[in-house]
Amino acid sequence: QPAQTNQAATAQTAQTNQAATAQTAQTNQAATAQPAQTNQAATAQTAQTNQAATAQTANTQVATQTTASQATAQTATTSQATASYNTQAAAQPAQTSQAATTQTYANNGSVVSIANRYLGTPYAWGGTTPQGFDCSGFTQYVYGQAGKSIGRNTVAQESAGSQIPVSQAQPGDLLFWGSRGSSYHVAIYAGNGRYIAAPTEGQSVSYGNTAYYTPSFAVHVN
Repeated sequence: QPAQTNQAATAQTAQTNQAATAQTAQTNQAATAQPAQTNQAATAQTAQTNQAATAQTANTQVATQTTASQATAQTATTSQATASYNTQAAAQPAQTSQAATTQTYANNGSVVSIANRYLGTPYAWGGTTPQGFDCSGFTQYVYGQAGKSIGRNTVAQESAGSQIPVSQAQPGDLLFWGSRGSSYHVAIYAGNGRYIAAPTEGQSVSYGNTAYYTPSFAVHVN
């Protein structure tokens, strides 16, 4: 009986130890699994957070680049518009000046047509009418018919406009012989090196050529 009792006690003790060992193992496995699961969840959450932060940063960079590109394009458009406006503004005075000059020359050009009406009119000393002209009386009368007052004698007519070289004379400009302030003859330039004038006594209003009788200077009548 004591032997049986010892065997039973031993068996019971072994079973108790086995149960305790199994329980301890299960507890250790559960304890080990819980930190692993916690670490996995934390790692996954960190990865998702990093991915979201990276995507947000990329979107911010794209938005910044787009905004910068738009600002650059807007600046370029503004610069182009400003340059175009400045170009137009600069061109407008030049065009206006050119148009005014062209109009003036066109008006003076009509002076040649008026002068042609009096070809053959005899020269008359001091003459200022179609009955007879001297040189300055002829130019005064023709310009008067064109609606411009240029003065009676050659010196006065020198101040009727802007002095220019003979090489720059246009049809309708005045040609002078002699020094400025003491000129002694005047004619109306007709273009192509020709002029119309009342030459001298015994002659009549006719064409002359600058190659044979060269003027000293010209005046563009304003």
